[in-house]
Amino acid sequence: MISGPTGASPGGSSTRASGSPPGTCGRATSGGCRRQPTGPGSGTRRCGSRGSSPGICAEHSAWEIDAGQLGVEAARAFRAASLRRLGVIRKSQSLLDLFGTRKLGVVSNGQRVFSEQELRVLNLYDRLNFVIFSSDFGYQKPDPRIYTAALGRMNLLPENVLFIGDNHENDVTIPRRLGMQALHVEEAWRRYGT
Repeated sequence: MISGPTGASPGGSSTRASGSPPGTCGRATSGGCRRQPTGPGSGTRRCGSRGSSPGICAEHSAWEIDAGQLGVEAARAFRAASLRRLGVIRKSQSLLDLFGTRKLGVVSNGQRVFSEQELRVLNLYDRLNFVIFSSDFGYQKPDPRIYTAALGRMNLLPENVLFIGDNHENDVTIPRRLGMQALHVEEAWRRYGT
């Protein structure tokens, strides 16, 4: 198995996202941002986003927005722009070429909506026997269930799998604990002369 970076997408923050309408915090939540009085005559406003406290969106809100949709669209725009800068690390490409006759898969904490497109743009998706994104399962590495799902997809026993990744805990420690062979990607580059 090959394990890649988490591929985390840009998320909400406690400040207004650049390009968000004035008075919105730009958070990707279903609550939305809007001005609301908190008490009679208080003049105090609060943000409608879950778990938030008064802040910039409460002070400057002019209209209601669909914050969840805004977050998705902002993330898509960011990912689309970043695709121009993506590339496959040459040493990792050599590992893929070396193991290309074997079953290959990816277990990623990334979100399918973004990361699958990235794998396709890099011409990697079709080289793989399977791709597992944590967003499909509702749990992520280092949860043992995601590795078990990968073993099931490959129809292999743990001792017959080499797990390579860039995060020591997620991609080496836990797979080894589950009985797989596992290497940090830099160790794999050295071991296999790439």
